[in-house]
Amino acid sequence: MRRRSFFYLMCCTYSSGIWAAPTTPPTAWGMLIQVILALMVVLLVIFAAAWVVKRTGAIKPMTSPVIKNLAVMSVGSKERLVLVQIGDKQILLGISPAGMNTIHVFDQPIVTMKQEANNDFSKRLMEMIKQRH
Repeated sequence: MRRRSFFYLMCCTYSSGIWAAPTTPPTAWGMLIQVILALMVVLLVIFAAAWVVKRTGAIKPMTSPVIKNLAVMSVGSKERLVLVQIGDKQILLGISPAGMNTIHVFDQPIVTMKQEANNDFSKRLMEMIKQRH
């Protein structure tokens, strides 16, 4: 009985070395290919998740029919002037890293919807392209 338990103990102790396949250390190219494939899988998962979110419409843009951003002008590296329309009033805001301040409230609109339509990005881009040629 002792012989049998000794034999089982010896088999369990050395079986991993006997039955395991001989391994060779991975080469630099093998590790590089493995890292590139893992990166591609991660990027594929990110793009697939973005595609699903876009197709399902899970994230809605934060737009409001009441508040409209009419114009933005940069006056410094981190400072901007923003003209916002709320209802019938237009408000000129100063935005800086320190905060946001109301500069002026206009009772009469200074930018009309016709002027706003003229500021269409595609039209301005086409004008810039025409000026280059």
